[in-house]
Amino acid sequence: ALEVLTQKDVIALYEKYGVLTKGEVHAKYDIKLEAYVKTKEIELKLLKELALTYVLPTLAQQVNSYGKAASRLEDAAKGAGKALKAKVAELGILATALEKGLTGVDETLEACEAEKTLPKKAKLLATEGVDALNALRSACDRTEALVDHGSWPLPKYREMLFLL
Repeated sequence: ALEVLTQKDVIALYEKYGVLTKGEVHAKYDIKLEAYVKTKEIELKLLKELALTYVLPTLAQQVNSYGKAASRLEDAAKGAGKALKAKVAELGILATALEKGLTGVDETLEACEAEKTLPKKAKLLATEGVDALNALRSACDRTEALVDHGSWPLPKYREMLFLL
């Protein structure tokens, strides 16, 4: 949408009413584009950090807890740990989704770094970057919903919305 700023008729309108010169319009465009790129890069890096330092370790603890409990139940009565084993499998699928999301974020950041121009970086982040963020965020949100409340190290959505 920012490309509209650099269209000839838009620039002419700015100049006609003495609002901005052509150079100022292009400078405004560059500044907004750079701000968008930097914001998206920060968002990608921050979500990656949260996933690696909070979400995955908490998921691993939950898998470990369920795994031990399932084993103890199986020792007590054959078949008693079936439900917890199913939860462990579900969490394993979630760990795979987190890893895939992290890979997508890494690939997007690498591709962005390789791009030389701001417009190409912005377009990449607006497409692949948003997709990577959505995939990783979705996996993080599902993890939040499945792990034990006492183990979750971050404020949960419901806490932020209703308990503050």
